[in-house]
Amino acid sequence: MNALPFVVIFITIIALTWSSLSVHLTNTQITSKGFISHMLAFNDARSKIEELLYQDQTKEKKEEESEANDRSEKVYKSPRLNFHKESSKLFLSKDSDKEIKKAFESLIDQLYLGAPFYEKRLAERISEVLFPLLHRPIELHTVTFEEDDLDEAWYQMLKGGAFPSLSDYVALGKPGQLPLYARYASIPVLEALLGASITHDLLQSEEERYYNETTKQSLLPETEFTTLLSKHNLSQLKKYFDFSASPKVEQVIEGHEGELVVAIKLQAGQENVESRPQP
Repeated sequence: MNALPFVVIFITIIALTWSSLSVHLTNTQITSKGFISHMLAFNDARSKIEELLYQDQTKEKKEEESEANDRSEKVYKSPRLNFHKESSKLFLSKDSDKEIKKAFESLIDQLYLGAPFYEKRLAERISEVLFPLLHRPIELHTVTFEEDDLDEAWYQMLKGGAFPSLSDYVALGKPGQLPLYARYASIPVLEALLGASITHDLLQSEEERYYNETTKQSLLPETEFTTLLSKHNLSQLKKYFDFSASPKVEQVIEGHEGELVVAIKLQAGQENVESRPQP
């Protein structure tokens, strides 16, 4: 009996089995490598978040110590003077109505009256071009105007320097986001929406709370803020204010490992994880 055919069949079976096993092992290695890369990139992003949290806690502690020292010396400085915070700005979006457009124009008049590029209809002309653009994703610095004088004025307003930078007072919000944070809005932003008189009363009330030993902070709670609006017959403006204790600002932290990027989006205390190839 010729055993050669059986040997050939046996060798073929062994070869096919080994080939299948090799492919499985290779796929397993690729999957394992991808998983490890994902985890390394994820850990990189998480470490960055922990560092940011540490920095925020350190900063908050220093601010509390500074406030405590100020209190002991009875020196009041309104937190609304800190206009560099994102939460202190006027947020514009496709949902902005006539009242917010009016506030935006008032803010421009307030900040740039007397600037070389300022003219009577400057705010109105900018508003006419800017707000229709908010129905699609844009950035303030990418907005351009056909009129050269308007384009130059917009550039100077964002650049700042001799005059305040508009980006310190205005930001683009998301659909559904309220235009102002009641606890953080800066003085110029409040004046643009509420007017100088009520803003003055608001600041005075907050200063009185600061010197009141029974209150832990100067900022008015929602009930007192609402009462103040009602006193000035401006109750209808309450709908524009977000009374959240902390702003729901989205942050995106990225971790990198080789050609993989893991992005962790932080918003309102929640995390969303996305991964993508390195561009």
